[in-house]
Amino acid sequence: MKAKIRYADNSDSKKIIYFFNKNFSIQNDWIWNEEFICPYWIKASISRKQMIVVDFNWEIIWALRFYKRKKDDIISLYQFALDEKIRWKSIIEKMLNFLWDKWEIIEAMCLLEAKFNNYYKKKNWSLVRTNDKYNYFQYKI
Repeated sequence: MKAKIRYADNSDSKKIIYFFNKNFSIQNDWIWNEEFICPYWIKASISRKQMIVVDFNWEIIWALRFYKRKKDDIISLYQFALDEKIRWKSIIEKMLNFLWDKWEIIEAMCLLEAKFNNYYKKKNWSLVRTNDKYNYFQYKI
C-alpha cells in the first residue's frame, strides 16, 4: 500500500490519540502545554478538519495539527509527530504542501530554549520574530 496524506476524520480519533501519546512526552522541552496530548482538543481539531495524517498499511505514521488564525490568513502549525520507525525524507514538506493549496504562510512557534529550534533552522524556516518566550518561524514553499 502507498502512503496517503489526508484530513483525519472522526473514525481516526482513537488511533490519533494513541499515536500522539506514544510519540510525545510532556517532558520534552518543546512541549509546553498538555493540550498537545489532551484527547478533547485532538478530537476537536479532527472535527474542525484541522488535522492531517499519513496512512501507511492502515496505520497512522504521521500526524499534523494546525489551525487558521482569525486575524490573518496564516496557518499556525500546532503540533506534528511521526512514528520513530518512519524517517521518510521530506514527508513534513509534503504534508505542508497538502495545506498549501489553501494558505500561503504556515507559522510555528517554539520555546526560545527548546532544541527543536534547530529543526526549523535546518529545514529553512524563516525566523520572523521573537519575544521573551518564543521564536516564531514561517514556512513558504
